[in-house]
Amino acid sequence: NDGSECWKLETEGSVTISGSKHSIIIINNLAIFNNSVGDITAVELSSGTIVWQVPTQSSSITNNTYDLKNSKLVSDGNSIYFSNNKNEFYSINIKTGSINWINNLNSNLTPILVGNFIFTVSDQGFLFVIEKKQGNILRINDLYKDYKIKKRKNMKPIGFIIGQDKLYLSNSDGKIIVVNLISGKIKKIEKASREKLSEPFIHNDSLFLIKNGSIIQYN
Repeated sequence: NDGSECWKLETEGSVTISGSKHSIIIINNLAIFNNSVGDITAVELSSGTIVWQVPTQSSSITNNTYDLKNSKLVSDGNSIYFSNNKNEFYSINIKTGSINWINNLNSNLTPILVGNFIFTVSDQGFLFVIEKKQGNILRINDLYKDYKIKKRKNMKPIGFIIGQDKLYLSNSDGKIIVVNLISGKIKKIEKASREKLSEPFIHNDSLFLIKNGSIIQYN
């Protein structure tokens, strides 16, 4: 109402500058967020009291978390899901903070939930389709298969979004890969920029991308 501070909670931070993304979601009267050393914390919105906290990285490597990169947190109302560049994809129960499952998957891109499925793209350009409840990997598709080995070593996925039955992936080489979501086959590769692109956004049946301070709109 007036901008005054209601409460403040500090969690452990890395002793070095971390490249990890910080993310927060509000759900079921809880604020759930991560920090630079990989802890996931849930606090009551009204008081800031910690409800639960889950460390995802061993205390023995805390000083080396400068290279830890987490995805943003996403939720279906019962669990939260996220991954990192340490080959870990987590599902955590919102109420208790207990870990539902952990899968071996290397990605710091924000996963997308569709029904009972989770879609994500690894740092190496593989599309993963994961069963949400148990964490079983149902399908893996190589989205960089048309690139030469030397080229793909220097490529990184920037972000992706899902629209109807297609997945749109932006890449560090300035291209967008359009994928059939059902089959996992590549439908089109579009050159959008000579430089790095933003992750794609969909609004009112249009696809938007940011490149070098300008915005591109696709039908």
